[in-house]
Amino acid sequence: MTNHPLTAIPASRRPSIFWLMLGLTLVLLLSFNWLGRPLQSEAAPMGIVSLQFAGSSASAQAILDQWDDRAKIYAGFSLGLDFLFILVYPTTIALACLWVAGLSRAPGWLRATAVALAWGQFIAAGLDVVETAASFYLVAEGVISPLPELIYWTAVPKFALVVAGIAVGLSGLVFYRRANIR
Repeated sequence: MTNHPLTAIPASRRPSIFWLMLGLTLVLLLSFNWLGRPLQSEAAPMGIVSLQFAGSSASAQAILDQWDDRAKIYAGFSLGLDFLFILVYPTTIALACLWVAGLSRAPGWLRATAVALAWGQFIAAGLDVVETAASFYLVAEGVISPLPELIYWTAVPKFALVVAGIAVGLSGLVFYRRANIR
């Protein structure tokens, strides 16, 4: 199938590891939802994600101006937790992509795309590390150009890789279902 590092996990164990990682991913997403409530404001309707997509010093400053000290503590805790999340979500998505790559009923182009996106999750994780570290510095120290721009240009491809990986992982359900119906 591929020489992806996660293929070192025995095929018989991958489903249980996937479900464990998916459970951790969902628990962390719920935690981010809870931690993000104090960060939602007019300038940041999506909380910390709004800061990631601010894209300019002026927009980032407008967000930070609406966050009081309590909100900044929540932001810092959320960003700290994101470092754990960076280990979990790419593994979950990569395992789903590798599952699709192994489906014999999936077209060749989809299997190849799935392998590429399994590798792409490592790129997404690397981008996320840069984005999270820069965001943490921004929240702690204030807006310093070009941090908002750096955060934006790491967030955009990261989210694109993540969304594409999830889409490919979910598409595998169609081919898996087809294979089991016949």
